[in-house]
Amino acid sequence: MTEQTKQRLRERFEQILAAQYKKATTISDIEQIALDIGGQIKQAATEEVGQEAQEIDPQRESETTRGAESFQRATRVCCPGCQGNAWFKMQRVRSIQTLAGMLTLERAYYHCKKCQKGFCPLDTRLGLEQGSFYSPALAQEICALSASMPYELAMQTLARLTKVVVSGRSAQRLATGLVAQIVSDFVDQREEQMLPLAYLPEEKIPQELPEPEVLYLQADGIHTPMEDGSWKEMKVAVVRAEYFDGREMMPSHYISHLGEAATFGKHWEALALSCGSLKSKCLVVIGDGATWIWNLASTHFPRAVQILDFYHASEYVSAVARAVFGEQEAQKSAWLASRLHELKHSHWSSFWFALAELNQPTLESLVSLRTYFSHHASRMEYASYLKRGLCIGSGLAESSCKRIVSDRLKGSGMHWSVLGAEVIARLRGFFLGGEWDVFQAFWNARPRRGDTSPL
Repeated sequence: MTEQTKQRLRERFEQILAAQYKKATTISDIEQIALDIGGQIKQAATEEVGQEAQEIDPQRESETTRGAESFQRATRVCCPGCQGNAWFKMQRVRSIQTLAGMLTLERAYYHCKKCQKGFCPLDTRLGLEQGSFYSPALAQEICALSASMPYELAMQTLARLTKVVVSGRSAQRLATGLVAQIVSDFVDQREEQMLPLAYLPEEKIPQELPEPEVLYLQADGIHTPMEDGSWKEMKVAVVRAEYFDGREMMPSHYISHLGEAATFGKHWEALALSCGSLKSKCLVVIGDGATWIWNLASTHFPRAVQILDFYHASEYVSAVARAVFGEQEAQKSAWLASRLHELKHSHWSSFWFALAELNQPTLESLVSLRTYFSHHASRMEYASYLKRGLCIGSGLAESSCKRIVSDRLKGSGMHWSVLGAEVIARLRGFFLGGEWDVFQAFWNARPRRGDTSPL
């Protein structure tokens, strides 16, 4: 910060303090006066430091000080598109909302005849995103709140906490515009970094990857309301690292995708790799009967133990009990309890003998059970899984669908575009899975594209 800027700030701070006449008589008075002074000082600092940033614009041919009526700009600069000459045309004004207040910038605008586009070099130097009205820090707060609650409520909360006013519609446009691209880039970068690791020999696997004792991989689908009145399945995966005694090793991580299973599978594998799937002592996939889950498990996690969710399997047994015993509650409960005990402890001979004793081979629910159990027989050795201390239920996946989708995307009257639903679901996954700081770091480190536009 230059001495000139410091002096201007001192003068403005003194003016702000001199204008405070109210006497503090209660704690509320103290609090409000402090907030008023702080808000005015933040805005003053934003304006003065922003002015300094314009004054030291390297596109000026000579240094000038504040108050000069005019200054010389470089008449031409290098075009970032074609590396040719771009010529100075005019000064352009741009307003940026920040967490500290509104910042108005006057920047030199250059135009390239070859590219037929113009740009402001100062935008790139200051890290301003093309077409964005918000600083990165404010945009990130808007996203965090929008992922947690409906847009309008989120922006009301932002205004109460920061005094920064943004409309719910503006937050939605931000999410489906700039943020959608950043989220996509973040997921793509993880795939580019992680997926090649699956083909490395064991001795070349990066040492910094986590080494979980047990890594659970679960996935499920949940229908999401679309703006055209239809419903589409959002696929949600959760990766959870545990010790053998069941203690959590790291926060559960999430990924979601509103589209084809093949694309979702790559996202799921990249997330699992980042959580240590290559170095885990035990890799486990738990799912219901959905074919796409097991196809992806076999393709992306070939060494994983595959477990059919016990509670989905038990539903088939319950259906048989209801069909056979009807309203005979005591007999139905006793029979069902015995069969589920046999199922959980892999007493298959007793289990199948009891079903044969029913003497109803054409019963529809019994036929369905036999078909389902035959198809998933290799995933139903529950006694073996329990002996190893493994979980046999997919409740984690069902809970993830609720947390990622139901709690935010299925509110009363909500309908979504494919892009809008996917962005919010992924932001929720980053936030709930402890990846928000990593996502923010990626956002802040990415190259900025300065404002470009035709003349």
